Amino acid sequence: MNAHEIYRELEQLTRLGYLEQPQLDRIRDEYLKTRKERNSIFLIFALLGVIFIGAGAISLFAWNWSMFSRELKALIALLPLLGVQGLLWWKLRAGAPEIWIKSLTLALGIAFLSALGLIYQAYQLSFSLRSMLLTGFLTMLPVVYLLDGYYLAILYMAGICWTG
Repeated sequence: MNAHEIYRELEQLTRLGYLEQPQLDRIRDEYLKTRKERNSIFLIFALLGVIFIGAGAISLFAWNWSMFSRELKALIALLPLLGVQGLLWWKLRAGAPEIWIKSLTLALGIAFLSALGLIYQAYQLSFSLRSMLLTGFLTMLPVVYLLDGYYLAILYMAGICWTG
């Protein structure tokens, strides 16, 4: 049973006289308050999950990275980026909760930066780390504004401050 169904049932009970309006208001306020606290905890674990899954996926390919061809390295570098974009598109289209969108926008930023770094490494582009990150953060700027990702904006600001 989702929250909208619970609210409809409570309103029905209020119309039938089992609940009074002040009681209904207190129940809604308390439910929303506890629900918001649970969302914060879920968001923390979602963000940690994004970071750990990304690090695990990168470490899987790092062991045999020198054995791959350049084209395969480029494909491997772009697969997480395309996967996160597809998942984000699916969740945006389905009207997912804000927690999903925030964590997926952060995952999109991390996937983009890791893909850019792996492309730089695969094709042995001789730029410094700061210039590569500055390029990545500047090209990531529209995503920060379009998807309104709070944690991606924090990553962006920290990255720009460090590279600038």
